[in-house]
Amino acid sequence: YDNITYINVLSYATLIIFWSAFVSSLDIIGQGYEVTYMTILAAMASIITINPIVFFGITCLSSLLIIIISLINNILLQVPFYINHFIFIIVILAVQLKNYNDNKVQSMLNKKLQVLAEYDGLTGIKNRRSLDIYIDELIKSNRIFTFAMMDANEFKKINDTYGHQKGDESLKMIAQFLKDEFEHVFRYGGDEFAIVSFDNAETVKAKLENVNARLKESEKEYLLQLSVGIFVSDSKIDDRKVFELADDALYLAKNSDNSKISIYKEQ
Repeated sequence: YDNITYINVLSYATLIIFWSAFVSSLDIIGQGYEVTYMTILAAMASIITINPIVFFGITCLSSLLIIIISLINNILLQVPFYINHFIFIIVILAVQLKNYNDNKVQSMLNKKLQVLAEYDGLTGIKNRRSLDIYIDELIKSNRIFTFAMMDANEFKKINDTYGHQKGDESLKMIAQFLKDEFEHVFRYGGDEFAIVSFDNAETVKAKLENVNARLKESEKEYLLQLSVGIFVSDSKIDDRKVFELADDALYLAKNSDNSKISIYKEQ
């Protein structure tokens, strides 16, 4: 709570103590069940305003005080007194149960929204937004990492020739094979993927060559291969430069006759 909210809650709690004592006193002297109904309304209003557990504690405390006072003065408590507080307990427990269910539903919705915000719906791997956030965190913490960007060769031709469903299956296969080799895998967009690794560039290259070998083995109808650009970050680089230099290496890979995987080297 902030100070204003805390003061408001404390003031309201104090008011409830006096209200409960007043209503119970009226019941004691036999004012009837009308007072019970008034008390129910007060309880419901209080539950909306403050935490039901707080109100439950206040109610029990005030009831205990009334019982002690009545015993000291040999006063016989009327039935409405007990009905009041029994109804209080039932109402409070019902509201607590509803609050618990509402919170549970809200928590599930929040998790679903988080998944939609962070993960790619087709492949199930993290999306570009997650990649941007992760790269930014690594750079701010001065971590050295290897970053690779890649895309599927002639993917448009695969879509046009074999259909978009086949294209989607190919993207899922690429994502799965990358996940088998790397912990941090992202779909950058379309047929583009990215990985972040803490292995050195040569190890990353070897793992990606293994991915390409598996793709070639698994797909018999057409040649499915990745062109890859690899860049090793340093602590002084900014996040946009990471993408730019990895993209430069990817460009070299796509235009190379010897290898489809290129490691960025400063000129």
